Amino acid sequence: MIKVSECKSHARQNLLGRYSTVIGAQLISSCLTILVYMLAAAALCFALYYGNVIGHAPYDLKMVIICSLLFTLFLAGGTLLVLFFYYGQTKLFINILRGRKYSVGNIFYGFRHGAGTWTLVLTGLVKYALIYVCTLLTQVWGMLYRFRILFFDNGYIFDAVYIVGNIILFLITVYLACALFLCELIAVDRPEKGVLGSLKLSRSLMKGKKLKAFWFMYLSFLPWSLIGMICPFAMLWITPYIRCSQIVFYMAAEETLWQLPGSVQDEMNRKRAAAAAVTEAGSETGDIEAEAKVIETKTIASESEANDTEPEMSASEPEINTLEPEMNVSVNETDNSETLNEDACYGSEEASDNSTRLPKDDFKEDNEVTVSTDIIDKGENV
Repeated sequence: MIKVSECKSHARQNLLGRYSTVIGAQLISSCLTILVYMLAAAALCFALYYGNVIGHAPYDLKMVIICSLLFTLFLAGGTLLVLFFYYGQTKLFINILRGRKYSVGNIFYGFRHGAGTWTLVLTGLVKYALIYVCTLLTQVWGMLYRFRILFFDNGYIFDAVYIVGNIILFLITVYLACALFLCELIAVDRPEKGVLGSLKLSRSLMKGKKLKAFWFMYLSFLPWSLIGMICPFAMLWITPYIRCSQIVFYMAAEETLWQLPGSVQDEMNRKRAAAAAVTEAGSETGDIEAEAKVIETKTIASESEANDTEPEMSASEPEINTLEPEMNVSVNETDNSETLNEDACYGSEEASDNSTRLPKDDFKEDNEVTVSTDIIDKGENV
């Protein structure tokens, strides 16, 4: 659970730079409320004047009734303005502390959302009625002690019973005040909860935090309240500080402090974002490493398959080498056969030429023989 000092620290940090808006909103609401109460006071003065209570005017019953009605109307109107402006100011502080858009116009939020304002009014009435019942019981107990009713005059025993009864009633009153400490803030922040829902949620959120709330409500801001009593103008700064601290306490009980826009909370948010980024990066690197491992296993498997195919290729290489001489031999044989065929062709051609030439030679020889014989015959004749 957050400490009281941390609640105040968050309130101060989030009000820095925003006091102009907050103080302006308080001045507007205070001036309007004071104006209505001044009208009520004026109506009361006129009623007393025409009632011949003050001054020397003649008694006028009609004016007395009119002024009395105006006084009642302005008094009720001022009270309603206080409630509506309280609702708007609380909404303004909640918007600041939750990092939402805010402006001076937030003080009129209650006029635009009347249902939420009436929820706040009824929740406050129920809360203070319960507390008043306990206070009334304490007064009744005091009256019984004073008039000696239900008590016997036995000296110290009588006083001890009275003191113990007062302590018990005081503890019950403090218990109720602490248990219902957050109901009004819940009625503003979550008007859909209704009156009973706000009271129940406040009681559940304050479990285990009542002593801290007692210190927070009644004791920790006591010096500031004394300063405000001495210098009422200082309440323009003190009131937002107190109420923002209470809202931070409410956010801590509700576990929504991560919505604070203060520098400390921003640092916490940055650390959370950095941690989330680191975890995401770690998961991404883990995925990348897994993919790399898968790729490595695939490459190893492919390499092993390649190594397995290398012996087969080496075994097929001798066959290829043995095939190459055969191919060379066949090529040579084909070349030789081609040359032989060519020679045979050339031989056949020559033979044919010779065969054609032989008759010519024989014819020449026959002619030569005949010529020679003719020459011989002619010589003989000579």
